[in-house]
Amino acid sequence: MVDLQLEKIQTHYCESCNSWLEFCFDRYAMRFEGINIYLSNIPLLRCDSCIRYYFPEKTKEIILTVSEQAKEQGKPEVKLSPRQDFKRQFNYGKVEFLYDHRDYDNIPGLQRPWDDGFLTPVFFNLAVLNKYSQHPDYRLDLVSRTYGSISSNNEFDIAFGINRNRKVIMWLGDIDELPLNEQYYLRSENVKSDHDLCSEFYESQIEVQFSNPSPENALFHARAEAIQVCQRERGGYLHTFEGEISKVIENLDRPVFWQEKHVNPIIEALNRVMVESLDPQFLKNELESVVNKDDLKSLKSLKLFEQWLEKVLHLSNFSDISLPFYVLYDFRVLSSHLISDSKKQKILKSINQRLNLSENNENYEVIYDALINKLRESYETILVQL
Repeated sequence: MVDLQLEKIQTHYCESCNSWLEFCFDRYAMRFEGINIYLSNIPLLRCDSCIRYYFPEKTKEIILTVSEQAKEQGKPEVKLSPRQDFKRQFNYGKVEFLYDHRDYDNIPGLQRPWDDGFLTPVFFNLAVLNKYSQHPDYRLDLVSRTYGSISSNNEFDIAFGINRNRKVIMWLGDIDELPLNEQYYLRSENVKSDHDLCSEFYESQIEVQFSNPSPENALFHARAEAIQVCQRERGGYLHTFEGEISKVIENLDRPVFWQEKHVNPIIEALNRVMVESLDPQFLKNELESVVNKDDLKSLKSLKLFEQWLEKVLHLSNFSDISLPFYVLYDFRVLSSHLISDSKKQKILKSINQRLNLSENNENYEVIYDALINKLRESYETILVQL
């Protein structure tokens, strides 16, 4: 039996170890002001690192109320188990989305008395992003691996996040501001809440907390900035997404193991985001005035990109800037199972040389880290020139 302390919870992080607090409905027993209280299906916040529970404000209010009632009635204990069929609906939109009002009521930082329910998280299948990555009327930008935005011809711009369960999250109030046809599309991929807001989306939008970014996120941020500045200054997009973005995002986590079968999916994904998504039409339009039109026809994305760096941005070190993009393409080939050992050794040696690593290096993690940093540096150089 635990003695309850009713301290105010300010954030979604444990005050002892700063770990993320899991929103849960665990069974829990405590003693408060001489009353034994047993909770079942009551919202709680749990730190899995400290094995410690915190109490959302509404839970505290319930505990205070029932403990006072128990003292008045002379009862030594109280059992709390609320109805499971109650659903609070917020006054948003003509489309009825699946969501759980308990997320809004209990997760720290979401409550807005002046705009009740706006920051209710609504969850979707990852595949919901596919439409926005493939249709020419939409723009999907990833600021990091799990945080981005969707826009359409200046009609709307909505932020989204991706949680640890690979569910897409948007705010109910933001969704309500979308055109009705977009809301119906989103509803088709809408799923029940898994109560997990652990994401860069939550950290940025609610906590306004920007921790030191991972190398991958720093790369994505530099890429997103280059896209935005290029669009603003040159009237076009350096990158567009191709293919099913859901499959790309699924494989964007840093590998835990570094054997080929574990490395290949993320390198495939990075290649699609950094190389295959280069917009050849934009690059050709930029190069038309400085390169013979017939010569442009035979050039593919990477060569167009290199020519653009040299002849449009006038970067004297254009080959150094384009180098990591070529290395990434080769790393994709290297991590594939479809080439001979002799060819792998040849590609591996070339990759190591270009990344200034030991020619004998066979550690894919070392290659990966060097490559991520080189790609980020390339975007940062492009940004200065734009």
